[in-house]
Amino acid sequence: MALALPGRLVLLDYGEVLSRTPSDADRAALLELAAAPAERFWPAYWAERDRLDHGRIPVRDYWLGIGRACGAEWDDARLQALWAADLRSWLTVDQEVLAIVGELHAGGTRLAVLSNAGFDYGLLHHSPLASVAERIFLSAELGLLKPDPAIYLKVAD
Repeated sequence: MALALPGRLVLLDYGEVLSRTPSDADRAALLELAAAPAERFWPAYWAERDRLDHGRIPVRDYWLGIGRACGAEWDDARLQALWAADLRSWLTVDQEVLAIVGELHAGGTRLAVLSNAGFDYGLLHHSPLASVAERIFLSAELGLLKPDPAIYLKVAD
């Protein structure tokens, strides 16, 4: 079935719109890899997330900071495992939402994606989603974060 919105462009968010919220199992896997209590890990995880998504700190520094906050010194193998588990947790898509995206695409509706996401989410530029979206915009690549109006103006340009 095709769903057409002639003359319109639909701008979609990735996290928790096209993708699902990380599951309890995903969150438990991160905690197990971190070997840290939830009450220390999650505040540290979120404390610097905006800076990561803004492109202001490298992924390695982000994870090292979480480790410090948890009283842990993670080696490179552990950092890589944590990063991979976290990335994987945000890649699970909502198939019902993507079915609607497919209907919009089939109807000729223009589509784009804008997400508060770090440089590491650049893999979305090479995903199947990239074949239906005209552009995928990541906050780190733009140097701006939602809800700053400037990010929407940059995307509109």
